[in-house]
Amino acid sequence: LAGGSGGEDAPSPPSLASLATPPGSSVRLSLSLQLAGVGVSVVDSSPCELLYATVRGISAELRRAPRTLSGLSGGLLPGLGAAGAMALEVTLAVGAIQVDNQTRTARCPVMLAPTPGQTSGGARGAAGAAGGGPPPP
Repeated sequence: LAGGSGGEDAPSPPSLASLATPPGSSVRLSLSLQLAGVGVSVVDSSPCELLYATVRGISAELRRAPRTLSGLSGGLLPGLGAAGAMALEVTLAVGAIQVDNQTRTARCPVMLAPTPGQTSGGARGAAGAAGGGPPPP
């Protein structure tokens, strides 16, 4: 022990277990992150840029709230603990992704790009317009 006598240990920092929410507590947590965009370049050892990828309109949410397990006998689920356990929900949304081939000899410099004017139901509408399925309602 540092300090020699007394036999008292220095107070330890709180552990994760001591920071946990007590059972039956209604503590909630909500964390939101929004980014206009992120770009990443892949470069070889030359150095020469091979690929550039951009992700735009990034939105992420993390929510922690009491889990509701109504209708279950005994209020328990295997491996989840008591009915007052906390549930964690993560949501990630991306507005657009584009991947560009940066090599000089690229036949198709744009490898992946968003479709102009496409909405959230655009995949179904595009299939119907191309004759790949029934038209959208």
